[in-house]
Amino acid sequence: MNWSLGYGVWLRDLPHGPHWIIFLVTVTWGGAAVVFTILFLLISQGLIQLWHLVAASLVNGILFSFNIPARFALISDMVGDAHLIKAMALVSLVFNFTGVVFPLVGGLMVDLMGFSGVFLVMALFYCAAAGV
Repeated sequence: MNWSLGYGVWLRDLPHGPHWIIFLVTVTWGGAAVVFTILFLLISQGLIQLWHLVAASLVNGILFSFNIPARFALISDMVGDAHLIKAMALVSLVFNFTGVVFPLVGGLMVDLMGFSGVFLVMALFYCAAAGV
């Protein structure tokens, strides 16, 4: 986590502008889509094992250690310094809100469509976010 803070500052100060940041966010979301697609296939075929979940968690952790600082750097480029504090407060509010609401929604989804269906929906959402 400590290196991702410095990484976010480095991303913001890239001389190439926000294009690299957008590219990085898109690639990490695409990587998450691949991870969730693999998990969907393993679960739907009944082949899932504990090590698959551990490996997927590790890969997603690495992907999001790049994704989250890149998104914060992108926010500072989008809103400018005058509105940065308000924008970061809004992002914090959304993160906290999703941390409360989405586990409830996920539980309902598991009840309605099973684990494989939830992983398929997650893969589709990440594909949509990545623009695939």
